[in-house]
Amino acid sequence: MKMHGAILKTAGLLAASLFVLTISCKDQGQKEASRSMVIVFASGDASIVREGKEIPAKVGTVVQQNDVIKTTQGTVDLQSRDGSAVRVREMTTLNVASLMGNEGETRIEMKHGQILANVKKASSGQEFNVVTPTAIAGVRGTTFEVQVFEGYDADKTTQSSVRVLDGKVAMKPRIKALENVSQADIDNNPKLKKLAELQNNEIVLDDASRGSMDPALEKKVALLNNATEDSTDSAQALKMAEENADDITASAEPDKALVKEEAEVTVKDRMESATLTAATPEMIEKLQSGNNQEAATEIAEVRKKQQEQILNQIEEEAESQKLNSEEEIRQHYSALEKIVLKNGEVLRGATVAQTGNVLIIHTAEGVRRVSKSEIASQNFL
Repeated sequence: MKMHGAILKTAGLLAASLFVLTISCKDQGQKEASRSMVIVFASGDASIVREGKEIPAKVGTVVQQNDVIKTTQGTVDLQSRDGSAVRVREMTTLNVASLMGNEGETRIEMKHGQILANVKKASSGQEFNVVTPTAIAGVRGTTFEVQVFEGYDADKTTQSSVRVLDGKVAMKPRIKALENVSQADIDNNPKLKKLAELQNNEIVLDDASRGSMDPALEKKVALLNNATEDSTDSAQALKMAEENADDITASAEPDKALVKEEAEVTVKDRMESATLTAATPEMIEKLQSGNNQEAATEIAEVRKKQQEQILNQIEEEAESQKLNSEEEIRQHYSALEKIVLKNGEVLRGATVAQTGNVLIIHTAEGVRRVSKSEIASQNFL
């Protein structure tokens, strides 16, 4: 009986241990899942570089920390389980530097190109930062766009801008040489302290606004950051920062280092935003488990419904303008087009919106929805 009791006790302890292990593994799996983004849409030529190897960007691919995403004539949509989404537009290269889920920093480092993102900030310990060669955009739950254009000069310096469609983004300069320096070392070095003060200048962008850096200042910051990136000696990089600190900080007054201005939110922006977050957590889970075809079909259906809703809304808004002549249309849209359909019909008006193969055209006779496959020619008047 004692032996039988000991066996039962041991079995009970083993079962309890297995239960705890199962729960622990499940929690760890959920934690890891929250730290990943999944490709929910991919078109054209796009790839992921992982540990030096290039793989095609396909729906269902789980994007990992330190992955580099490259697009040429294609786009990629990434989405996390919490609903945050990033659209990587054409001709863009970025690095997913960190993916920290519900706690810590998710950091996307852009080299060049454009992204559109919608970020859901779920907790106070969660940060989402988009970093360009010259700026840092700290997201506070918003829909926003980041653009990085490479200059045509020999130095290949870049220009960065952040446009907020809705919500808030905090923008500030980026000094790469300071990123691995302790606060104590900065405080004890007057030159580095001046650069840190410049980097701490921040503007908060809100609905329909754009932020950029003073051009002269950005040029000098870009040159220093390029030199820092090319340097393999951190001490040498700091020395360059010290030597250039006075020149850089004198380039613009502190309150003029960053510029905030109004920015139009277009119909195209609204259409893009409407289809940016198309996957539910259940669809993301299916993609992560390898059930790509079923999830991709479901996501496509959601996108289709979202697109239809926004197209209907745009048509209603266009109709409400009561534009009854070609001149009124030209003045309202700053454009007038001649569109010849393959059946011989001629439309004179303005393209209000386009998504996929569908165009909404506002004519003096009313608003028309036309497929690109119906169009023989399209010219501005």
